[in-house]
Amino acid sequence: MRQEFLSLLVCPYCKEGMEVYRIVRGTDENIQDGVLRCQCRKYPIVNGILFVIEPWRSLLLHADFYKKIFRGIASRDFCSWLFLKSTSKIHRMSRVRAALRGYRAQKRAQKELSFFSLSQHFGLGAMHNVRHRFSTQTFWNIYAALPLLTDTRGYVLDFASGLGHSAYVLSHFISPEKIVCVDSQPFYLYLAKKYLAPDAEMVCSNDIIPLPFKRESFEKVIAMDCLHCIEHKSIVVNSFQEIVSAQGIILLLHLHNALGSNYSAGMPLSPREYRAMFPSGAWQIKMLPEEDVLRNFLQKGVLDLEKEYREEEINSSNVVNMLISKSGKYCKKYAHLQENLLLPRTKWYINPIYRVKEEGENYLLELNFPTRKLRKENPLSLEYLPREGKIPRKLLHNLENMQEYPEEVKKLITRFVLLPLPERYI
Repeated sequence: MRQEFLSLLVCPYCKEGMEVYRIVRGTDENIQDGVLRCQCRKYPIVNGILFVIEPWRSLLLHADFYKKIFRGIASRDFCSWLFLKSTSKIHRMSRVRAALRGYRAQKRAQKELSFFSLSQHFGLGAMHNVRHRFSTQTFWNIYAALPLLTDTRGYVLDFASGLGHSAYVLSHFISPEKIVCVDSQPFYLYLAKKYLAPDAEMVCSNDIIPLPFKRESFEKVIAMDCLHCIEHKSIVVNSFQEIVSAQGIILLLHLHNALGSNYSAGMPLSPREYRAMFPSGAWQIKMLPEEDVLRNFLQKGVLDLEKEYREEEINSSNVVNMLISKSGKYCKKYAHLQENLLLPRTKWYINPIYRVKEEGENYLLELNFPTRKLRKENPLSLEYLPREGKIPRKLLHNLENMQEYPEEVKKLITRFVLLPLPERYI
């Protein structure tokens, strides 16, 4: 945790600022393991993750706790396993034991596990949306929203960040140190910090307390595919309104509509109820049907925030996106968005949702949605991703050295056949 980020923090209970109480590992400028405190509580930092969540507080009452955890441990990653092991109230011990077994197997093999292999040890192996997150239409919202985020100089909050996929994409366009990931699952944040967003700030918090940040400390706030799953929506939304700056924006992407039909619906509201959470006099609210947003992005490379949708169009959409701001400067038409996908001098990988077979000098690809649930949740992905394809092996291996991509490569990238996956992702 960097010193600059520390200045943004406040205790969600007493609303006083936090200060460094103890540094176990790291420096004053960048704390890896340690403790922060305010007037009423103490909060641990483990592997760069700040824990602002009530059940963790009891661990801080013992002065020797940190010495026992951090003294004499050859691999600092093991600190996270010990920390998780101490919190069986939050996570089933079976998951922790599985993670410990995976860690021991890793040490015996003397090699680094991939992101997906380690996520399996956390009990996430059956969640195909972990492996195939970059192929889901819910995730493609982040690409459509990039023109609203890429001009950012201040901090960006990625709320309910999960395993860090959104933060990974954003880190290609804004300073990674300006991204703050907040999630209630510590092992999600651990994996995000280790693989997808190592330079982002991480905060473990939940929806029963306000977010631990000062007023107007963020330029942009993004929450994707989460608000309909949150029980205490008013606490979260009120926090968003407090922490975003006067010229900033709040992006609520992939909101399930209670008037429509959704797979794994959660606890959705109607569009009118979503709007009512933001005072109409203070905020300008733009609501769009998600399918229109994605089709405009995928087919035309456009984000049209000038278009006004009728109430019946919004109500008939199963999923909606919301843009909330105090300024109307964002409500315009953005073009050429697919160019953001063409990242130069990036290592490209074949999308893991494809079954790959080598034949001569080519890779033969066949689309392979692994489960019925994934197909049901992502009909647009099934429609947009090519069912099959062929990629010359030589072409794929030479992509890193290309200063400009030929049209056939651009097509593979914009159709998500090739992805700039993180190192050690699969």
